[in-house]
Amino acid sequence: MKLKAKERVFQQLQNLNQQLGKVTSEYLAEVMDLSRQNVNHYLVQLEREKRVQKINGHPNYWYAIKNINTPINSKLHEIIGANGSLKSIIQKCTAAIKYPPQGLNILLTGNSGVGKSFLAHQLYEYSKQQQVISAAAPFVVLNCADYADNPELLSATLFGYKQGAFTGANKDVDGLIANANGGYLFLDEVHRLSQENQEKLFVFLDTGRYRPIGEYKNWKTSKVRFIFATTEKVNKYFLNTFRRRIPVIVHLSDFSQRPVSERLDIVEALFKQEAKRLKRTITIDYHIINTLIFSNYAGNIGDIKNLIKISCAQAYNNSKGENLFIDVTNFPQSIIKKEVLNTLTVTPETNEKQLLPQELNYQQQLQNLFKKIINHSNMQHVKNELQQYLVKLNNDYSQKLTFLENNILQLWEKIVVKRYGLLSSISICKICLVVNRYDFNIEITQLQTTMNIIKEQYPRSTYVVKQFIELVPFWTSNTTLIFQIIASLLLSDCVNEKLPAKGLLLAHGENTASSIQAVVNQLCGNYIYEAIDMPMDSNVKEIIIETRKFLDEQVNADNLVLIVDMGSLQQIYSQLKDSIKGQLLVVNNLTTAVALDLGLKLSTQNNFSDILKQTESKYEISIKYFEGFARKNNIIISCMSGLGISEQLQRIFKNYLSKSNIEIYTKGYSELKQLIESNNIDYFKKTQLIITTSNLPESFSIPHFNIYDVFDDDPQNILKNTLLQVIDRMTYDDLVQDLIKFFSLKGIAARLRFLNPEVVTDEVETIIAKYENYFHQHFPDKVKLNLYMHLALMLERLIINRDSNDYSADNLSNSEKNFYQISKDIFQPLEQKYHIHMSNYEISLLYELMQNI
Repeated sequence: MKLKAKERVFQQLQNLNQQLGKVTSEYLAEVMDLSRQNVNHYLVQLEREKRVQKINGHPNYWYAIKNINTPINSKLHEIIGANGSLKSIIQKCTAAIKYPPQGLNILLTGNSGVGKSFLAHQLYEYSKQQQVISAAAPFVVLNCADYADNPELLSATLFGYKQGAFTGANKDVDGLIANANGGYLFLDEVHRLSQENQEKLFVFLDTGRYRPIGEYKNWKTSKVRFIFATTEKVNKYFLNTFRRRIPVIVHLSDFSQRPVSERLDIVEALFKQEAKRLKRTITIDYHIINTLIFSNYAGNIGDIKNLIKISCAQAYNNSKGENLFIDVTNFPQSIIKKEVLNTLTVTPETNEKQLLPQELNYQQQLQNLFKKIINHSNMQHVKNELQQYLVKLNNDYSQKLTFLENNILQLWEKIVVKRYGLLSSISICKICLVVNRYDFNIEITQLQTTMNIIKEQYPRSTYVVKQFIELVPFWTSNTTLIFQIIASLLLSDCVNEKLPAKGLLLAHGENTASSIQAVVNQLCGNYIYEAIDMPMDSNVKEIIIETRKFLDEQVNADNLVLIVDMGSLQQIYSQLKDSIKGQLLVVNNLTTAVALDLGLKLSTQNNFSDILKQTESKYEISIKYFEGFARKNNIIISCMSGLGISEQLQRIFKNYLSKSNIEIYTKGYSELKQLIESNNIDYFKKTQLIITTSNLPESFSIPHFNIYDVFDDDPQNILKNTLLQVIDRMTYDDLVQDLIKFFSLKGIAARLRFLNPEVVTDEVETIIAKYENYFHQHFPDKVKLNLYMHLALMLERLIINRDSNDYSADNLSNSEKNFYQISKDIFQPLEQKYHIHMSNYEISLLYELMQNI
């Protein structure tokens, strides 16, 4: 059924009010393509029906009363956050005000200084505007804390008293309830009411009748609307009977809990008041702005107001020109180190928002475009429409950005333009900020679903926008998602989404990696690298943690170029391989030149293997291309004895395997244990054999060999069976002879650099004898040889590294605890002789050597 013309005017006015606020009849006529005379005619009819309200002025403005929560120019609209964090609070309060016949009682809770008194007064003004009370209705205020120690006096103040009711009562006196007749009585700090006064008051709340002090016969009546306020918990101080008489309770949050945009508006408004009072333009240093916005104040807005007054007073006293400048010298509080907002300037003049006649058309067009996005239409087609729309909007829309929007724009330039190298994206942010003023009224679940779809299609673009959003603490969840959706779609035309790999720079030091990132990304003209600045004392483990965080944020993690300034390449790969589906290139030499060269290759080539070959041939740097631990068949040597034993064994094996296709690698024993414990089999997919000086778990599936077993003539010798596949029997026998010589007592002595071999050999022999006594058995010759090697080198290692790291020996089994205790006793003489400390770690290695004896 077609709506009548009057209803269409009302409906269109409602839509305009929701989108733009107040509108003129001329603008309404233009939008509806009707004559201004006809529109005025219908508006007058609607006004008589009390469905619309006219705001007198030049020109006159109109708004629809129905479904408009805070009409433009109402006192409630003046409250910062009326359409933000306080929206639901104001909705409850306005509903309470309009509830027939006398409204509902309201209790405002919140800490001191959050604005309870201000809100109470605005509700009173709003009631007069809505004509629920007369324009001359009173607003009476009582702070119950002033009478907390004298409940009788408080009762007399509230209800009045009769002549002779008490000493000094020389005449009848009306109380505040009588004074507030027809209007409001605001009781602040109402929790200070005694229980007796609460009972008296709730009788009045029920009946509208009361008796002054000293009156025992006649009742008086008064029509009073109540607003209460308290800083305390409601259930702690109020009687249940009194509490039930207050159906509407709303809580005002602390200043620090308000959205940053509202905090900024409050600070700006307070400075504006001082600018008007002093008739001066005031410029506030960014240190002050950030301190006011991001500090916690026990007194909330009240404290901030006092700080601003004192600052302006001091600046005014010291001023010599027309303008005032507020800086750290006239700010009476310590400054916090935060750089989010820039310097702010306020003037005494009031700046009204000017709406362009064509703005509604832009909003409607964007609403239609956004519906297509939400409905998951062809994204490329929507992007093209969005680009055309925004180009036209940018040409026509001349409204200046707000102070907050300018701060956001500067942050975009710092992060997206400079750090990620997207030099042509500044106009995207500016347009998105203008668009961001519109209310799309879309469910957050729909926005999240749409955001996930866009993230799948444009992962690199959405990643950049997300990094920017995380540094912008200004928006609600809905607003943030709307900005992310539009910005990600537009940014995808600037970002190369088809790079063959993701790039990550990690370096120790403040801004080291991010500085290189900014230079390289800008020179490449695109987002190639992310960067992580690591603390100076961070280790490889922390590098791995940060890299995993980066990978977890990626939609896919197929290939990765990781450039670091230090760290074990093998260890980095072994910890990251589960997070990477594709290939990994790790470069251990982070410089601008290396990052730029690889960045240019990544931006112009698609074959990751070609990038590797070009990089390996060009740079003499520590570089590793991983498809496992290594690309060739290999043998790993890992010895717990230390002092380069693994490296020396590596040289022996290389002498005899130089003509084979097997690579020889060394690995730290603790790292090898960690890989085994994590069952990291993929790491060893090209490993033919692991050689150690201890026994590895039988459950470990990679072939492994205790080097001391070389002394056994075992036909199932894994070392022999593995090596005879690549070398002949004579070469193998020569290798074994070299190994026997290396592990002989003479060989051990040759490896001691400081200690006297003869003295050490005697001391080691004594230690072994004590352990044999502990275990009640004689050790086999190869076990003794292993212990001679390990203990002799261990003593020298402890002397050289006196401050070696240790770990806790908690949570040990009983057998381990016994072994640790006997070892402490055995080594006590040597600890005193050489001034060394036998650490728990060293004892754990001995326990591992001996537990299978």
